[in-house]
Amino acid sequence: MSTNNATEPMPGVCCGACNAANDSAAKFCVGCGKTLYEECSSCKQQVRLTQKFCESCGADLEAALDEVRQSHRQSMADAVSAARESRFDRAFGLLRRIAQTEDYRHAADVKKAVQLIGEIEKLQTTAGARVEETLVKVNQACEAGNQSLAAKLLATVPEAMMTAEMKGLREEVQAFASRIKKFDEELRVAIAERDWHCVGAAVDQLLELCPGDKRYHQVARQVGEKMVARAKQLLANGHYEKAFGNLESMPKLVRSDSYQRLRHRAADLHWLSRQLAAEPIATPMLGRLALRFTKLVPKDAGPQEIVRQLAARLKTGPRETRSHFSAWGDSCESAFGGSVGVLTAPQSIELRKHASIKSSPGRFNVAFGLAIQGLGRGRITGHFCEKKGLLGGRAKRKSKVWGVDLGSSSIKAVCLQEIEGRVTVVDAFMRDYETPLCREGNRAKSSSLLGKAIKEFLSVKQDALKDAGVWCNLHPVSLIVKSLRLPPVKDKQAIGLLNQEVEQRIPVARDDLSLVRWIASDDGNKIHGRPAMAAAARKDIVERRVTQLNSLGLKVDGLQGDTLALVNFVAHEFADDWSVPSASQAEDKTPAVLLFDCGASVTNLVIVSSETQWAWSFESGGEDFTSRLAEGINLNLADAEEIKQNPVGLSELAKQYRVVEQRQDESRIRIDASIADALQQNKRFLVTRSFCCGGGCLSLGWMRRIMLRSA
Repeated sequence: MSTNNATEPMPGVCCGACNAANDSAAKFCVGCGKTLYEECSSCKQQVRLTQKFCESCGADLEAALDEVRQSHRQSMADAVSAARESRFDRAFGLLRRIAQTEDYRHAADVKKAVQLIGEIEKLQTTAGARVEETLVKVNQACEAGNQSLAAKLLATVPEAMMTAEMKGLREEVQAFASRIKKFDEELRVAIAERDWHCVGAAVDQLLELCPGDKRYHQVARQVGEKMVARAKQLLANGHYEKAFGNLESMPKLVRSDSYQRLRHRAADLHWLSRQLAAEPIATPMLGRLALRFTKLVPKDAGPQEIVRQLAARLKTGPRETRSHFSAWGDSCESAFGGSVGVLTAPQSIELRKHASIKSSPGRFNVAFGLAIQGLGRGRITGHFCEKKGLLGGRAKRKSKVWGVDLGSSSIKAVCLQEIEGRVTVVDAFMRDYETPLCREGNRAKSSSLLGKAIKEFLSVKQDALKDAGVWCNLHPVSLIVKSLRLPPVKDKQAIGLLNQEVEQRIPVARDDLSLVRWIASDDGNKIHGRPAMAAAARKDIVERRVTQLNSLGLKVDGLQGDTLALVNFVAHEFADDWSVPSASQAEDKTPAVLLFDCGASVTNLVIVSSETQWAWSFESGGEDFTSRLAEGINLNLADAEEIKQNPVGLSELAKQYRVVEQRQDESRIRIDASIADALQQNKRFLVTRSFCCGGGCLSLGWMRRIMLRSA
């Protein structure tokens, strides 16, 4: 800047950049083209670049120029600091504002700014390459599961150079570090409190997160030793459930072969103790399990006492009136109402002493229902092959009737007769087929297996069949059964309404159906209407069944579905119980009995009250459990059937029988939903007793998992 006195008049203007003389009116230098004037920072009047003071306001122009230079120095210092922090955009922004200055008085600052820009560009390139290299290493560390290394690497990347990908990785790593911290704290607390279950769980979590951390490996070994010692002590003291739970919490890293053997032993002991405590009914199979228990722990007096109690209960224990089996276990409370029992000893029928019924209690109830209807004592009177007499009326009823249940695993037949006003068993027959008809691979020979059993029945009971009626069953899968309530109308109108319901609910032409209808008698009840039921089967299925039986020599007077036969049986069995009004009836409820019949291929379920009934079948039975067991432990079906009836022979009781228990649990889910639907449809049902029957219900765990509230 010129030091000429700004107050002295000048004939022209000298350029401070090139020293060229310019006319006093010139705004730009004739020599270099640069501006000759700028605004005063105080009064905004034009002043020459070479002036020291403003001639308008007297401002110190040189001092203002020094402030700008000082600002440039500060900006360059800030740019260097920003570059060191990898905030390159900030650094370039500060320096480029200086580098773009055209005022010749700041030429030194411009030169310095340009130099710094070059240096910082090199630094940015180096830093970017380093970040890319770090990102590759971070990804490799994450893929290898080394989150700790990934965290260290990410910590070296300046925040300003973090990409969206790296920020996402950092969040994952931080979450990982948070989990490690959480489990590490849990581990420390659990060790301090000697809570080995929690210690084992925490160690597993930490080893999963940090598989290479030697500290956790050491802790796992130490914890494993303590937990094994603790489990052995618990087993010795008879605390099988705690011992098993203790071993289940063992860190996976130290689960050696010896551990697996100990765990297997604890699992079986816990499983046995659970079965013996929770099964609701005392059975010989339960006694055999108890004996197996005593052999596993001969020094434990508890299992020996269970064997003694079971033996006493099997011989002389208190029994429910209608059952051969004594109650046993923690609870017999049904999930659906009342207590659970096995209906093996009907009180409405004089059983007498028949070897077949005695050897297979609870398996004749469908046969009872068939014969009861044949005697004219059934609630449901219609059936699927009604015959007319010579003059068009109904065929004459026989005084003795055989009910023949051709099941999937056996033929059960019982002959009933009214003697002195009481329905009495006068004969009985039962044979198991060589293999169940429903067994996989038996479809082609099912007719021959069935024919062989029927021919034996006809041969053995040839004399007993003379002058006796024969009623046979129709497989429940062939039927559609619907329960409903009609308005309180007269019989003719009620039949019409029921036919309409059948046409609407069953998607088969009416002419192709064989129907069994039931409508409750008109008792004048205007509130609840008239309960009704319709069962339908395709005519061709009924005709094939009759033709098959005729070809095998079994001439039938009646053909009825399993579930309807069970309805007749239950209604007959509990008629006297319902004859006395109960308190529940006053509450607009009718006491009802629920009966499960678990066969080889199908489980039938009926709910019957004095007023109405509901029936349902689903294709899951004892053979389903057999096939699951065979598949689960790699056995043929015959061996699996034997094991199912006597699971004591399993080498790993808890593990191998679990496939059956899982199937039972699946069935329970379906049954719960169906019964809930039945009770929703008929809100007057109040189940006061729950029974089961059929060979499948005596499978280990069936009653507990299917019927008990505390399943």
